[in-house]
Amino acid sequence: MNVRTGTPAEAAAWVAYCNEPADGPQGSRRAANGHPEPFGVRIWDVGNEGWDLGAEWYAHRFLEYARAMRAVDPAIKLVAVGHNGGRRDRAWDETIVRIAGREIDAIAPHHYVGHRVKSLDGDGVHYYANVACAKPVEETLAFDVQLLDSQLPDRPEVAIAMDEWGVWTQIDQGMRHNYDLSDALVAAAVLNAIQRQARRVRIANWAQIVDCLGLIQARRDLVWTTPVYEAYRLYATICGAEVCPCVVTCATYDTGPVAGLRRPLPPITDVPYLDAGATRDPDGRRVVLTVVNRHLTQPMDCHLDLAGLPPDPVIRVEELNHPDVFAMNTAGAPTTIQVIERTLSSLGATFRFPAHSLTVIELRSR
Repeated sequence: MNVRTGTPAEAAAWVAYCNEPADGPQGSRRAANGHPEPFGVRIWDVGNEGWDLGAEWYAHRFLEYARAMRAVDPAIKLVAVGHNGGRRDRAWDETIVRIAGREIDAIAPHHYVGHRVKSLDGDGVHYYANVACAKPVEETLAFDVQLLDSQLPDRPEVAIAMDEWGVWTQIDQGMRHNYDLSDALVAAAVLNAIQRQARRVRIANWAQIVDCLGLIQARRDLVWTTPVYEAYRLYATICGAEVCPCVVTCATYDTGPVAGLRRPLPPITDVPYLDAGATRDPDGRRVVLTVVNRHLTQPMDCHLDLAGLPPDPVIRVEELNHPDVFAMNTAGAPTTIQVIERTLSSLGATFRFPAHSLTVIELRSR
């Protein structure tokens, strides 16, 4: 809803237009416009990125909107503007929760990351800076989880709705933004982080879908998918509905102050070379591991200590990788980076995760 130039009454009218029966004042307008049945919109953002308004002003304005909108439809869920990523902005969320926490259903931090220099100079320093960028996103989520747990312990249903996140580096070409393999590894590690914080994280939307920072690129006569889309597709179609505990023990690295970041960020420390998530189906008949190997040159031979697996499972492995970490799909070569699928008879004592790769392992009952 528009909190800059709009009013609570205008917001309430929008709720009525979308959700009230066709015989109501706004519902009849909707019906006249061709849709007699209510749309049933349940989730409403109250404002978007209104950081210049000030946290205290916005929090009190949110309460005014909440009263007006819920008077029309008490069943709706309201999402408050969250902070703008990065440690320095977190006081915004603290203020929102302190003033409006009893009325919010979710808080929506936005977080864009990425390193724009695509070069392997300096032993891969630019590559490592990019793939480390998932860690600050998880820090954003973990901060808000802790904030909600400490300030609203009796409201476990209050969610984090990171309804804008993504990799955004190529500002010189405007909003059209193709993605390479290293960006897909960033996205995959963030998706692992979302799984780890899933107790509170209920919504997380890559922004956007087509062309404008898009997972899909389009021209007048051609559409192709980016490596980030392929990572998203693997998570969306293979991961289970329940998160499993997953602990990784491996070497880490630190990034230093490297030129080329869209936003100045402090060095990122203790970035694990391996980042992993685990999910399963509710009936326990299928378990999925999603593993990112960030190392530029070294495959990782890992001992997998797995519990609760289906007996004698069917094992399917999907791998997203390419010799060039900055390779991307283009109009001229739309299938440069594709997912490779194979089946295994067993995992063995160790499993090798290739350098700079995303590996998805599905173990399913026969």
